[in-house]
Amino acid sequence: MDTEAQSGRETKLGKEEEAVQRALSITRDGFLGDVEAELGKTLEGGFPPPMQEASVLLEAARHLCIKGGGKRVRPRLVGMFGEALDAPQDALVDIAVSGELIHAASLLHDDVVDEGTMRRGLPTARTIWDNKVSVLSGDMVLSLAFLQLRRHPSKITQRAIELVASMSRAAMMEIVACGRPDMSVESWWGIALGKTGALFGWCGEAVALLQQEEEAVQRFQDCGKHLGVAFQMADDLKDLRGDDPKDRFADIRNRNPSFCLLTASERSSVFRQHLKEAWSQERLSEESIQYLGEEVLSLGIAEHTYQALCREVELAIEALGRYGERAGGRDIVTWGHLLCQGLKEYGH
Repeated sequence: MDTEAQSGRETKLGKEEEAVQRALSITRDGFLGDVEAELGKTLEGGFPPPMQEASVLLEAARHLCIKGGGKRVRPRLVGMFGEALDAPQDALVDIAVSGELIHAASLLHDDVVDEGTMRRGLPTARTIWDNKVSVLSGDMVLSLAFLQLRRHPSKITQRAIELVASMSRAAMMEIVACGRPDMSVESWWGIALGKTGALFGWCGEAVALLQQEEEAVQRFQDCGKHLGVAFQMADDLKDLRGDDPKDRFADIRNRNPSFCLLTASERSSVFRQHLKEAWSQERLSEESIQYLGEEVLSLGIAEHTYQALCREVELAIEALGRYGERAGGRDIVTWGHLLCQGLKEYGH
């Protein structure tokens, strides 16, 4: 691709990303600002003597949650679900902060499991401090997430605890799956649902429980789960198409059995054997990584992933039912459509 064409493509993708962010920003006035303020308040300060040295746990949490930022996708979803039910903003802030803290805790733990060195453009907590600090900080952040819900119906906290159990099981499945090209796509689905899908689903379910809107409980949970799976597919597809040219085919490099790689393995026994042989090596050469990546592309996996992603989005919209016609619900529909549009160029 020539320089001018590449520049045009990057501009187009940049505009699409901006459109997605605009859709995610459609929440009631000041909501995200209130979420940021509450996050800062929850993680501020330290502990008095004789526990002063334990303040490093809060410092590590702030490093990830505040300094590292994040797209705040989960709080944004809470805001949109809440607007669909006209839920009070102060209660939505509590749910949004809780969801973001649960997500942050999982990242602090994941970086230890994966031996990650970078997160959100910054060194990970385990790199700056050590694994012990990162694990214990994650544990503390989880407790703060539950405390954030203490003034709301107990069912919301109960479901949050069940959510963490689901995420932990999925994380264990992910560890077992590492380097296994023979894992089924169905197993990938279980991991995506158990981690990303479950938390997205809880963001909707918690809002419906808050408002005691019985019909919305299952609808919002299902909507969130499908959006979460679509979100994970989008990440897998972006890796395949090279949104980060410096780290293209990172899933192959990191021996991560993504949706794209497992689909290719099920579609082609030849590719599965090639991937198995590559992952059995102690070190993968860049030449081998590029070859395997191009092999995946030649099997039409990008188009298949794009279609599967859009199907998840449509299922999410269907799950909303009549709530998709309300303010907030319409914004979720817009976000889903823009997510597909942002990847459309590579789907054809």
